[in-house]
Amino acid sequence: MIIRNRTASVVALAGVVLAVGCGAPLEETGSHGEILLQVRPFTVHGEDVEAGYVSRAFADSVANNLKQAAGLRVADDAGERQPDRLLSGTLTRDGLAVHVTLELVNPVSGASLWKTEADAIGGDLSDLASRLSRETAAALNLIFPKLYPVITDLTGGADLTASPLMEQAMSALRRYDIGAFLADTNELVQQFESDPAAHVFNAWALANTWSGAPERETLARLKDRLLELDRIDPDSPYDELLHAFIYRSSGNPDWALELYTRVLARNDLATSARAWALRQRAYAYVQVGNAAAALSDAGASVQLDPAGAANLVALSRALQGVGRLDDAFLRSRQALALEPSAWRHHQRSGVVLTRADRFDEAVEHLTRACELSDSQEACGNLAVALLRGGRIAEARREAEHTRKLAGSPWGMYNLACFWALAGEREPAVDSLRRALALGFADMLVTTDSDLDSLRDDPEFQKIITAIEDRLRTKKQVSESLFPFQA
Repeated sequence: MIIRNRTASVVALAGVVLAVGCGAPLEETGSHGEILLQVRPFTVHGEDVEAGYVSRAFADSVANNLKQAAGLRVADDAGERQPDRLLSGTLTRDGLAVHVTLELVNPVSGASLWKTEADAIGGDLSDLASRLSRETAAALNLIFPKLYPVITDLTGGADLTASPLMEQAMSALRRYDIGAFLADTNELVQQFESDPAAHVFNAWALANTWSGAPERETLARLKDRLLELDRIDPDSPYDELLHAFIYRSSGNPDWALELYTRVLARNDLATSARAWALRQRAYAYVQVGNAAAALSDAGASVQLDPAGAANLVALSRALQGVGRLDDAFLRSRQALALEPSAWRHHQRSGVVLTRADRFDEAVEHLTRACELSDSQEACGNLAVALLRGGRIAEARREAEHTRKLAGSPWGMYNLACFWALAGEREPAVDSLRRALALGFADMLVTTDSDLDSLRDDPEFQKIITAIEDRLRTKKQVSESLFPFQA
């Protein structure tokens, strides 16, 4: 992304162009030692659903980011005293593009004091809220302390940020193409070996690669990368955040919880980073069976950064875990309103609706997820929803389509669920074998009611044993390379 104003150009990330209004930064106007700012809900255009949520969420994310600026107080309401400045704007969606305008207004005279606008192509609204809050703080002549952002919002030095390879890597990450993201960040580390951001991106790529295919060599490379990051930036929180991710992914959620809690005690996290850590800790709480704590952390992440779709996904999953399916669906709809082109949000809605026996609605969302991704995972879920809704012929056609797609662990698992529900044991077991061969390693297989017809099958029991062995090995490898340090 290139950020331009009328007199100079600088480079930033993720496909957003900011056109900043003319004029010197505004002087502090408050007579109480700080500026009191009120952020109004945005006017939203081009949203089909949940426009009201998007309006409030984006404004609240901007406000929560601004609260970290020194010398500024953001009013929760205008009742205490008249604010010194009002901040308002519009958000317009046109296909994959989002256009945002932002304006500071004198509440007494109604005069416009400063304007800026931004166009985001494929970027998320959480990132945009963070960047616009910094533009606003600069216009108010305020300074942010040094804050560590969420990994996906991290920017490096000017050379790294300007590199076409950087945009290529971030594009791969937005597509969930972890293989391409790893390849690109391997090159980034070679080209920008002294920039800590390059090491963070490569470490994140390695962590996600290992999570999907737990090879010792990948984890060893991750350890080396984190050691190098610690040498370059010993204060970085990403070391502990990635250690916690490895522990959570390898069956050590208690260790992960301790590290997430330690990171959350820091005072140098940006709003988006704190929300990220909270939702990751929520997933760890799910692993230890603490549904109440998971729900609390996921809710807190949304409260901090309501424009972050991933936070809403975490909350939707936590709500589903305690049986609040209507609320879980609402949160998935809100995530979809923030990122309408994200197939995973359609899938999340479809999964919740399937669990709620709202099969026709589930099929609508899962059909869209399948169309957008053409992935086994989404199309397999569609086949299951069609079958559970009694649309047998359509379900079988979709299962056949899913079988021909590129194999993935969760895609083959979903096909196994379809065949088990259809009463066809042999293809169900064969699909589980294929999932296992592709790296599947999740004990959901032991509790998923979709697979109940396979429980007494000796081959099914062998698959469970193989998954248990894989998880045990994964845990042993992570513990040997990343021993926990209290």
